[in-house]
Amino acid sequence: MRQTHVLLKKSAALILAAMITLSLTSCDSNGAAPESENAGISAQPPSDIVEMNSSAYIQRIEKELDTNLKVSADVLMPASSDCKEYQLKHRDFTPDELSNIFLKDDESGKKLSTYESGFEIVTENGANINAQKRGFTYTEDSLRTDEIVGLFEHYYNPDSPAMTEELSFMPREDAIQKGIGIIQQLDIACTPRAGNIVALTNKQLSDLQSALMQDSRYKGFYDAGKSIEIKDWSDADDAYYITYYFVQDDIQLYEQDNEPSVSMAVEWFPGSIKAEMLITSKGIRYMKLDGALSFDGQPTSKKIISVDEAMDKLKDKYSQVMLTEPYTVTKIYLEYLTIPEKDKKPLEAMQTLRPYWCFIIQVLEDDNGQIFEKAERFNAFAGADLSYGG
Repeated sequence: MRQTHVLLKKSAALILAAMITLSLTSCDSNGAAPESENAGISAQPPSDIVEMNSSAYIQRIEKELDTNLKVSADVLMPASSDCKEYQLKHRDFTPDELSNIFLKDDESGKKLSTYESGFEIVTENGANINAQKRGFTYTEDSLRTDEIVGLFEHYYNPDSPAMTEELSFMPREDAIQKGIGIIQQLDIACTPRAGNIVALTNKQLSDLQSALMQDSRYKGFYDAGKSIEIKDWSDADDAYYITYYFVQDDIQLYEQDNEPSVSMAVEWFPGSIKAEMLITSKGIRYMKLDGALSFDGQPTSKKIISVDEAMDKLKDKYSQVMLTEPYTVTKIYLEYLTIPEKDKKPLEAMQTLRPYWCFIIQVLEDDNGQIFEKAERFNAFAGADLSYGG
């Protein structure tokens, strides 16, 4: 229900955007993003990857590869010519370990329900933990927090700016570290890094809800009793909403929210590891974790092909087709992708964490003059094209 609720809420919010005077500023103001394969997404390899590893650096490449195929890109060069490959397994959680993290201060009665796909814990105080394979959602004070999360999620629409000023109850960096501390308790693979960060006061949240209430489609949820109108807003509702992505060995993992989609010769793609949190003066009021994995065994270290060799692979691929529109490579970087074991069901397959050279390509379509983005990825060890099983 809440997913439908949020989607409609986003739609209503866009219609009413002109009515909302929240004076928000962008978290990452890079100008208007081009159209991409994934609507509204413009690939942004994180600059803090460079900051975390002083040996990494940016190199500018300007090069004509072929007719209508050129490189005009900032390349995030790796710190080493070697990379590691990891074996991963699904990370499932138990009721006890999640209760010990999220419900240790909740002294009310708890009800545990177990299912084939996971479990649910509900407390008399209204807290809820719903765990599925490879992830879970925790909500403190479910109805109220659900409503606040829905309001925040509107700001992840790429057409909406993000507010990043600090809130009075906690500096922004402290909120980020608080969330990282929770993730580290979960014993999952890879290292979290803060991605999207939104900060809103209870006054701004109240103004947003009031504006949305003027839309009949949104108000219908309240009339049907599927949501609550919060009337007693307070400073305790001032909150940071933070999305965490993951890195390994200072190389980002594929970020489904921020990159063009993956073309891969497999029956299913496991997506990306991602955590989202709502943090207030009361602590963690909401957390959602998707795609959780854990390491299995020791990694193997291998040499990677150079960026020039990877560009040759890209050139070879496009030499097989006649490009009628300009293709411009605008970003090149290494990233890790999780590759599922073949011929196994999604929840049974082991996965391999493997580095790939990623080329972000802008394509100008003559018919309408629009620019969209696509990505080509090549195995950083063997140079094979991911689209064909590489």
